Amino acid sequence: MARSLFVCTVLVGMLAFATPQAGEAVSRFDTAEIVLRSTSSFNAGSGTPNPFTSVDLSARVTAPSGRAFTVNGFFDGDGAGGTIGNVFKVRVYADEIGTWRWTTTSNTAGLNAQSGSFTVSGTLPGVFGQGPVVENPARPRTFMHQYGEPVYLLGKFLDVAAPSPIQYSHTMFSENLTETNRQAMLDRHRGMKLNKINVYLANRGDYSSMSTTPWVGRAWSEDRQRFDLARWRMFERWVVRMRDAGVVAHLWFFADDSGFGDLSDADRQLLIEYGMARLSGYVNTMFTLALEWQEGWTATEVATHAQFLHDNNPWDRLVSVHGVTGSFKFPGEPWADYMDIQAGNNSWHG
Repeated sequence: MARSLFVCTVLVGMLAFATPQAGEAVSRFDTAEIVLRSTSSFNAGSGTPNPFTSVDLSARVTAPSGRAFTVNGFFDGDGAGGTIGNVFKVRVYADEIGTWRWTTTSNTAGLNAQSGSFTVSGTLPGVFGQGPVVENPARPRTFMHQYGEPVYLLGKFLDVAAPSPIQYSHTMFSENLTETNRQAMLDRHRGMKLNKINVYLANRGDYSSMSTTPWVGRAWSEDRQRFDLARWRMFERWVVRMRDAGVVAHLWFFADDSGFGDLSDADRQLLIEYGMARLSGYVNTMFTLALEWQEGWTATEVATHAQFLHDNNPWDRLVSVHGVTGSFKFPGEPWADYMDIQAGNNSWHG
């Protein structure tokens, strides 16, 4: 039988994953992890079966109030960024004090019919101790922290005054940047009193081809059926650092100028499903499907994939799609939580 446990994500210099002992708890608004081990090991980089396409894993998670969620799990290699292993995880956004319970469903030995519980007590420190950014029900065209004050989201994704190579926030997760570059970018945003950073999860050709490749391989020759686990571990490390700095991680699945409009539906949906399973459990995340969707996507494709994103969004993170200058195409869609419109690169905009 698989050994199952949960861990709380904490930040100690770098993101570390520690297993709480009996009596320890996750803070409210933090992210709890259900960690499972399959009977067999898998290789993220090659071989069959492919753990990203052949393994189905979800957990039925019940909050202390009785609210229930179905949450997808994901393959995480050896659990520390290594490609070979039998570690699968389910991330839970823990927004209620008390005891949470979970039961898994899977088609893979060692992962099915596992169950357990974890305790939430105390509150996450910092601004996200007020919960995630949501639509303000009293003023629907504005944002607020769900359990706190109104908030005005302000970012600067084209920072031409910054030194190279940190002028473009969308490239923060690029494999071409160093950890020092990323820290400098975060520090610069905080120094300007900005509270949101726009970041690509996949980019080939935008910003002089400063690629962000979530898949195994390099941009334009990647294996889109497999994910680079070390890169994803870096992605989540910086999502947590942004959270602890009081910054929203605005994550964009597909860049423009990258040919992503030509990807198959299966390739696009595999990235969306994996990305939401891995990152949406963090309180400071919000998501945009694609930048300048008119450059390669049809309106039908946008609606289909944005709805898929919405259907894989158990924690109700804010979701939209970005379009070129003009009217927003999807104002009445159930998945469109905000309007994301190009204001023009020569004018100031957040």
